[in-house]
Amino acid sequence: MGENKVSRLAFVRWVIACIIPIVLFGCGGSIDSGNSGSADGGRADNASPPQAAATVMIYVVGSDLESKSNQASNNLKDLVAATASKDVNVVVTTGAANKKDPAGLVTDWTTVRRYVVQNGKLQLKEDLGKANMLESKTLSDFVIWARNAYPATNYRLVMWDHGGGTQGFGTDEMFPDSPSMSLPAMQTALATAKQQTGIHFDLIGFDACLMATTEVASALAPYADYLAASEELEPGSGWDYRTVFSSLAAQPTMDPVQFGRIITDSYIARQKKESDEQVASGALARADSDITFSVTDLSRVAAITEALAPFADELSSYAQRSTDNWTRLARERVLTTSFGAMSSHNHIADLADLGVFADRLTAAGITTDTGRRVSSAVRNAVVYRVNGQLALSATGLSIYFPSRQLTQDDSTQYAKLDFSPSYKSLINAYVKFADLQTPLITIDTSRSSGAMLRAAVTSAFGQKDAGLYMTSPTQTPGVVQVLAGRPIGVGSSLSGGITTKMDDEWYWLNGRLATVELLADETRMIDGAEQTVSSLGVGVFVNNEFSVLVFERVEGSETLTFVGRYEGESSSSISVSPRTDNDIKSTDKVALAIVSYDLVKQDVVSVQPSEMTFDAGKLELKQLGVQSVTSDLRMMVSDFRETSQMTAPIPHSF
Repeated sequence: MGENKVSRLAFVRWVIACIIPIVLFGCGGSIDSGNSGSADGGRADNASPPQAAATVMIYVVGSDLESKSNQASNNLKDLVAATASKDVNVVVTTGAANKKDPAGLVTDWTTVRRYVVQNGKLQLKEDLGKANMLESKTLSDFVIWARNAYPATNYRLVMWDHGGGTQGFGTDEMFPDSPSMSLPAMQTALATAKQQTGIHFDLIGFDACLMATTEVASALAPYADYLAASEELEPGSGWDYRTVFSSLAAQPTMDPVQFGRIITDSYIARQKKESDEQVASGALARADSDITFSVTDLSRVAAITEALAPFADELSSYAQRSTDNWTRLARERVLTTSFGAMSSHNHIADLADLGVFADRLTAAGITTDTGRRVSSAVRNAVVYRVNGQLALSATGLSIYFPSRQLTQDDSTQYAKLDFSPSYKSLINAYVKFADLQTPLITIDTSRSSGAMLRAAVTSAFGQKDAGLYMTSPTQTPGVVQVLAGRPIGVGSSLSGGITTKMDDEWYWLNGRLATVELLADETRMIDGAEQTVSSLGVGVFVNNEFSVLVFERVEGSETLTFVGRYEGESSSSISVSPRTDNDIKSTDKVALAIVSYDLVKQDVVSVQPSEMTFDAGKLELKQLGVQSVTSDLRMMVSDFRETSQMTAPIPHSF
């Protein structure tokens, strides 16, 4: 079943925040303070235990998730509450958060500490002082120490923090200017550990957003047998560590596929349970609707990269033949299932589901057998996957293909990855072709009159999306405020015309005119039949924090159902991705987002909350007409190169 997703329009796309509090770990378990009486459980002796069936290493980069929300501590409680086994070693490294808590399970997060889980306690083994957890040496030192101190038949590694897919992993509050751990840095760490100890992992898992990418899988293939990760942002409490490690204790020799299935199934079950509880306690939407998780056989990833070479060569040749070809390829990319959609304009993940992308290009006639071979290789490599209702088409591995941010800088960074040369060459050629062309959008609305908009649109790079907006002037010349807006045309690969009634189909949120953007059109199976479902986004501030409220409408229905929100801050400099936060209550205070737009630069200047706030209530979005408009009406078109053009005021009388 296909899923067609169209891109965010300019306002939502450009102002959505970068860092959403990522709730990766769940609460649970109890703390045993140990014989020493310290929260760290006291120092254990340094004698190495005999070889076990499995040693699991957990690399907990605390970051703001711990300092602001205690998320790592909450999950460590869950971990120590799990059933233990003498045949399973569980070792943990913590750090990277600007936090000290004398009563906490970990009393000091500002230094890098090593622990072992023993007798229901977190036993402190070493305090290494301050060290950057995003540097490859810190990770390799941990793996080498754990391998030598806790030998086992099988080794597994869990990486915990923010994730950014191809852009890397983790943030360290103690080293705020440090970049995320890149994939090359991660490879260096694992290669060093392998060289010094011979260690090979049977599974590497990420309790972090967006790490189930083809590039990550390819990077880790020399060092592990399986990858367990999510294509999409992770909501809620992430993995269910209590279930995972209790299951492993009950069967220490379980193979990595079974271990990965338990991670996957318990993760999905936990999200469902917590969503049920949140809705029962007054939350207006579920957090488990768009989750994904997959287990990939890394020995089969080479077949994917081999299939990518002719696939990429064919696409590169096709795209560079003409602007029309480039635009048709860009359109198929826009319509492909995408992940990490709520990243900031500066740090967009731009990850597309590889299986779906290959299928779309084959169906569109852009690729031949090369697309089918890529799709088949992906489905063969992903040995287990489970998706939420809003992500049923996801095939288990994503890949970077720029859509919302086309810059030479991004393709240059991507070129540094140890990945398919042909595919990296495609990305470079694709971005370079767009960069060398002169984007041109012309919009003629002169034939509009009364309540009827008649627009002729010419765009060298197609018409990606379009909207009609109510605006008012500001004290700054050339800058207008956007008071309300609605989509009027999305996803055409060619130029053309748009005709619509200007007084009809405006959106009202709890009785107030709002700016609404079309986020996605997708095909889903509903009651045994394929139906198109549209997702709409409304920019608001919830309790003074910028959010996008997401509503859905099934084709043929007038009902708009609230399904969740994306929450975030308006500024950040790190490249990891945000997380969905669907927990909104009826008593939360909501203010519509007011966008200031520069007509000269054709860009968003700022986003501020309106002065009037209201209770979320039931969050009702309705589509109604307007009898009169005293503000200006303007149309905006965005092309597939991410260039936008807003018009002068459109003649109207109603």
